[in-house]
Amino acid sequence: MKIATSLAIEAAEKICEAIDNSSKQFELKSVANIVTSTDKNNEKLIFDCLRKRFPSHTFIGEEETEASGGLEKIAGLTDNPTWIVDPVDGTTNFLHGISLCCVSIGLVVNKKVVLGVVCSGVTGELFQAIKGYGSYCDGKRFQSSQTLSVCNFFFLKK
Repeated sequence: MKIATSLAIEAAEKICEAIDNSSKQFELKSVANIVTSTDKNNEKLIFDCLRKRFPSHTFIGEEETEASGGLEKIAGLTDNPTWIVDPVDGTTNFLHGISLCCVSIGLVVNKKVVLGVVCSGVTGELFQAIKGYGSYCDGKRFQSSQTLSVCNFFFLKK
C-alpha cells in the first residue's frame, strides 16, 4: 500500500503541475481516446518503480496496453498479481483544465481486487482501500451503504 500510495501522490502532483498548462502535448488516437504526455510520463513513472519492486508481477496500463494492441490483444487476468493503472483517470477533463481527474492504481491477485489507491492532487483527496481492512479517504475510514436499490440511497460529495 505504501508504494502504491506514494506513486499515486507523486503522479497526482505531476497532474497538478500540468493541468493549467494551455499547451499540453496530446495525441488523438480516436474520437474518444486522447493521450497526453502526462499520461505517458505518469504511467512510466509508476510502472518503472513497480517493476523494480515486483518483477514477477503483471502490469496493465492504459497507455502501454493501447500501444500493444488494446485490451483485446492481451491475455485475460490470471492468478498472478496484476497491477492495473490509469495514469490520468479523466484525461479529457485534464486536457481542458477541469479538476475532475486523478491517478488510479489497483492490484488484482487471483482475479480479485485486493488494493486500490486513487489520488487527486488537484482536489487534495486520497482514497485507499485494502481488501479486508476497509476504505479510507484522507486517512478517515468510510464504508458503503448496505442499500441495494438506487432509489433508496442518497449520495453526497462534500
